[in-house]
Amino acid sequence: MRRSKLETSLDILCVLALNGQLKLTHLILKSKVNCQPLKRHLAFLIDYGLIEKKATKSKELVYTISSKGIAVLRAFKSINRNFPLTEEISLNQYSQTYFLSSAER
Repeated sequence: MRRSKLETSLDILCVLALNGQLKLTHLILKSKVNCQPLKRHLAFLIDYGLIEKKATKSKELVYTISSKGIAVLRAFKSINRNFPLTEEISLNQYSQTYFLSSAER
């Protein structure tokens, strides 16, 4: 079953949130998105400031989630808890404690 653009974008954000900075090849493997579609999603997420593209000291490109991206994940988790948007989107497969605010812990 195909994932929607929302589901794919959330998966990419979650992978980056849990793994820190990743090179494109590692992001492809962990998010299970093919290269060309992933590049389109990355461009979209970068344009909205949800992820950042950086060069390491060895000049390799890596992607990281921004604070805005983490805020979006937390907001989506809260919305999805009270109003499930789809059955497939389940942030439960990702680290629950990562997305909880200190008040929720």
